[in-house]
Amino acid sequence: MFTVNIVNYGNSPAIIRKICVEVGPAPTSDEPTYRETSETLFELNYPVGIKDPPYIYPREFRMDVDQFVLGYVDYTDAFGDSRRSGFCGRILPHETRRGFFEYIPDGPPAWTYFN
Repeated sequence: MFTVNIVNYGNSPAIIRKICVEVGPAPTSDEPTYRETSETLFELNYPVGIKDPPYIYPREFRMDVDQFVLGYVDYTDAFGDSRRSGFCGRILPHETRRGFFEYIPDGPPAWTYFN
């Protein structure tokens, strides 16, 4: 089992508006498409500063062999502009920390983006 942590790596605060997280096989299309169901979407109004601790997505995920985690975060930046960042990668057992996982970006390049 693992959780998804959302971190603000930008240079200014933001407000998280929507998070979509899906776990499954590797994406088969070159362009991102998401299922966006009640199980994968979470809407909120959560401010995150530059050095704030990560926001922990309120759901735990089970992993099978060779699974991917993919999705996006919709947020409003410090200037009021709506933005979306997408992610796609594998969750693998951490090499040195037993019981921990690490995220390794993987999959079609178009699935990982920041705008």
